Order: sequence, then C-alpha cells, then structure tokens
Amino acid sequence: MGLTLAIATMIGFGLGVYVDHKFHTNPWGSLGGLLLGVASGFYTLVKESLKGMRKAEREDERAKDGSGEDGE
Repeated sequence: MGLTLAIATMIGFGLGVYVDHKFHTNPWGSLGGLLLGVASGFYTLVKESLKGMRKAEREDERAKDGSGEDGE
C-alpha cells in the first residue's frame, strides 16, 4: 500500500511538471500535480485499508459462527 502512495505522488508530480513545461506555469503545475498525487494516493490507501478491515471483520464473524456450531 505504501508503494501505491509513492507511485501516485510521482505520477501526479510528473503530470505537474508536464503542465509547467507545456503552459509555462512553473512551479504551480508541479505543486498542483504533487498535491493531487498525494491526495489520490491517500484516498486509495484509506479505501484499501477500510476494505481490508471489513474483510477481517467478516472472517472473524464466520470464525465465531463456526466455533459455536462445533461445540454443540
């Protein structure tokens, strides 16, 4: 997941540098791209973390349900 954050940040920064070069907006394109990349990376990081937590909770519930039936 950390790699996802790093890659999203690099892609955002790279696009920002391209915008700076194309439209002569130095440093605003780079800064905007960097911020957009960081935000995108954190969004993905949080989304995947929540998905993993929900999956773990479901597995815990299945384990509890299964152990209750074995004891009968």
